[in-house]
Amino acid sequence: MTIQDLGSLGEIIAAIATVATLGYLAIQIRQNTRATHAASIQDAGAGLVNAVSLMSQNPQNADVIHRGLFSYDDLSESERTHFGFMISVAYSHFDAMYWAQQSGTLPPEIWEREQSLLRFYLSTPGGRRVWQATLRGLASRPFAQFAESMIRTDDPPAA
Repeated sequence: MTIQDLGSLGEIIAAIATVATLGYLAIQIRQNTRATHAASIQDAGAGLVNAVSLMSQNPQNADVIHRGLFSYDDLSESERTHFGFMISVAYSHFDAMYWAQQSGTLPPEIWEREQSLLRFYLSTPGGRRVWQATLRGLASRPFAQFAESMIRTDDPPAA
């Protein structure tokens, strides 16, 4: 075997190793994508559970949320503050889910659910009022624009 033959054999071995490495990397990327999707779904569920838990952990919270959404003007000053803090948890969750959807890590089915809930909150008199008075200024600009577009296209729900 000549030196040229050995060089050719080395090139063939290098080409096979390169293809094998690329195949391995493709498998790893696919597994990482699945893991990222799973984490986004888990985050969506956990965020929703946290928001709902906060709002329903006691009758007073549930009452303040309900009255805040549909009869905001009837709340006392302290109840408005209470309502604002509770609803901000939900809006922060929606902002995070917006970014997960934008990055492609949140499945469309989960994003549809999130949009429905966001649309509900923004369509209530109190949810909209707190959003416009305070929370839209705290949200990321792209999410705030998205939420504002929802407000422009929705009718308020019945109490």
